[in-house]
Amino acid sequence: MSLATVQSTQSVKDQVSAAEWQARIDLAACYRLVAMHGWDDLIFTHISAKVPGTEDFLINPFGLMFHEITASSLVKVDQAGNKLMDSPYEINPAGYTIHSAVHEVRHDVVCVLHTHTAAGVAVSAQKQGVLPISQQSLFVLSSLAYHAYEGVALNHEEKARLQADLGPNNFLMLHNHGLLTCGATIADTFLMMFTFQRACDIQVLAQNGGAELIAIEPQILAGGQGDDCRRDQERPRHGRGFGLAGVAAQARSTRPRIPTLMPLAEIPLSAWRKRGQSFVFRGQTIRYWVAGQGEPLLLIHGFPSASWDWHYLWQPLAQRNLVIACDMLGFGDSAKPLDHTYCLLEQADLQQALLAHLRVQQPVHIMAHDYGDSVAQELLARHYEGRFQLASCVFLNGGLFPETHRAALVQKLLLSPVGWMIGRAFGRNALADSFKQIFGPGTRPSESALDDFWSLIENNDGPRILHKLIAYIPQRRRQRERWVAAMQRGEVPLRVIDGEVDPISGGHMVARYRELIADADTVLLANIGHYPQVEAPVQVLKHYLAFREGIESNQDRLWELAYVGAGLPAMRTPR
Repeated sequence: MSLATVQSTQSVKDQVSAAEWQARIDLAACYRLVAMHGWDDLIFTHISAKVPGTEDFLINPFGLMFHEITASSLVKVDQAGNKLMDSPYEINPAGYTIHSAVHEVRHDVVCVLHTHTAAGVAVSAQKQGVLPISQQSLFVLSSLAYHAYEGVALNHEEKARLQADLGPNNFLMLHNHGLLTCGATIADTFLMMFTFQRACDIQVLAQNGGAELIAIEPQILAGGQGDDCRRDQERPRHGRGFGLAGVAAQARSTRPRIPTLMPLAEIPLSAWRKRGQSFVFRGQTIRYWVAGQGEPLLLIHGFPSASWDWHYLWQPLAQRNLVIACDMLGFGDSAKPLDHTYCLLEQADLQQALLAHLRVQQPVHIMAHDYGDSVAQELLARHYEGRFQLASCVFLNGGLFPETHRAALVQKLLLSPVGWMIGRAFGRNALADSFKQIFGPGTRPSESALDDFWSLIENNDGPRILHKLIAYIPQRRRQRERWVAAMQRGEVPLRVIDGEVDPISGGHMVARYRELIADADTVLLANIGHYPQVEAPVQVLKHYLAFREGIESNQDRLWELAYVGAGLPAMRTPR
């Protein structure tokens, strides 16, 4: 490997789209910023960015120093590493391996930035990784993953392991190697690396001081992350108002602003599927997912989608809970037998079988959506019948009361005598039309997300059983009195978090809930539709965590009363 001679490169501005040219300018500016801050490593390490509207990406010409890179000298390659435009330069195979691994599975990511700085490598060589000892480390720890060193990244088999380790996170520490950030814009990615690098600088300096370090309290760590997430939907993300060329022009006179928020990262469907496990329920294969530790939290999805609906909330919830979810029988990647009578009560049996398979014996928290609300209502009824232990339950948009459920047209057709024909004719375009009607006006899914939703419905020939699954609507009517009576008992903490503009079970359903449930705990999300966990995951997370914190506070007060009543000094329960 050697330094390349800088060759005269003609401008490619007239050969590319205006969007690609802007991306080239921003990416070249990012290389110059990295060089200016001293994060470069001669000709090694890389920054890549997707070409807008494609799966191709731009990367540095191998052999040039970072301060020599221009918008026109950047090399455009496809996912296989093939050059797509004439260039006198080649690319570094190791850089391609790492960057293509991220771009392959993280469709939310536009830019990937990788460095080998002294402080970054030093911290990556420490077994404990990033320590919670600075404000900067808070932002990193909210979305940090680690990847073990496997030598120079030339082995394409490493890509799958790197993808699995990165998951939905925006920060990746490559042990014994360096730092990596990825984001939705080039500016976001640079600002994240600025924070990552500063956290490592501070850690190395603090360790060299020799004094005992003060770790940030765990509750501050958790609270700080929650505040950052909550602010994500309240203001524009960094970098949307100006390109990185503008950042570079201001960098010498203005300190780069440390990002004070981290969005809830998407887990790409391909990565989600790789993490799944299987068990057999009554002769049928069920796919399920488990993460984290702590009190068990069961997530139950809706119709006609699958447990991937929870992917934005998965990692934040797993920081505090043992999070469990499955694709129910007939849904997602689980078995979809044709000659089967699908029943909500059996789906409740499935949830209990999964918990038994995982040897979960303590009371379970539940968050459910749509079809899953009915399964959760059945489990709530079983709790009062002594057949299940439920700690709390949060309902997202769903038909808690048959009298308020306003079925969509496609649901009515599936319930009709020709439902089997409607199901077989149901396709991706029909799904898009349906989702357009039930999502909020400003939160509709992207074309890529629609592809993923459809992939889960279509898998295992799913459309042929949609008319069988829809039988849950009349089943709700039969269980209505038993389920409503269970909700009215009031002994298990309940909350409703509901997208207000959902035409199926929006604000009108919440109004009915308030009529029937004493001291109703409800949250209405303005301008949000039927899928709040997808449309407004930050708001759902905020209100769910507040609900759980309220339960813990009430438990503390009960313990204090019990101690005082027993003539003992008041004390709080250990957390």
